[in-house]
Amino acid sequence: CVAQHISLGGIMRRAYATLLLAALLLRLQLRALLEHSFALPKQQPLGLLRDRGGYALHEDAASDDRNVFVSLAAKDKKMTAEISKVGRQRDWLAVQHLFEQYDGQATPVYNAAMTAAFHCKQYAAGIEIFERLCASNLPKTQPTYTMGMKLFAKVNRSDMVDKLWAEIQAVGMVSRPACSARIDAAAEQGDIIGA
Repeated sequence: CVAQHISLGGIMRRAYATLLLAALLLRLQLRALLEHSFALPKQQPLGLLRDRGGYALHEDAASDDRNVFVSLAAKDKKMTAEISKVGRQRDWLAVQHLFEQYDGQATPVYNAAMTAAFHCKQYAAGIEIFERLCASNLPKTQPTYTMGMKLFAKVNRSDMVDKLWAEIQAVGMVSRPACSARIDAAAEQGDIIGA
C-alpha cells in the first residue's frame, strides 16, 4: 500500500511538471505569435511627425512683426523662449508653471502659451489664455489669430473661428499661415467647402 502511494505521488509530480512545461511552451508560442502580428504600433501625432520631418509650417510667436519682438524686454523674450521650448516638449505642467509666474503684458508671451496649450492638447486652457489677452486689450498679432482659430476649432466654436477669420481679413493680416489655420479649422469642423 505504501509502495502504491509513493508511485502515485511520483506520477502526480511528473504530470504537474509536464503541465507546467506545456504552459510555458504555450506562453512562448503566444509571445512569438504576437511579436509577428500584423497589428500596427501606436501612431504618433501627425503634427509631431511633421515637426520631426521638417514639413511643419512653423511660425514664431513674434513672426508677424520682428520689430515687436526686438523691442520686447529681456524678461519677455526669455519667457517666450522658455514657454515655446517646453511647449514643443509637450510638457503642459511646465508651461502652466511658467505662464502663471508671468505678470507682463507682451503679446508674444501669450502667443507662445496658446501655441503650447495647442501642442499639449489643452484647448480650453489655450482659449482662456486667448481671452485673457483680449481682456488685457493687448494687440492681436498674426500668431494670435492663427492659434485662436485652431483652438476654437478644436472645441467646435465655429462662430469664433468665423469671427477671427473676418477680423484677420479686416485688419489685412491674411497670409499663408493664416490661410493654413483657417483650412485646418474648417477641416476640424468637417466644413468641406470652407476647407
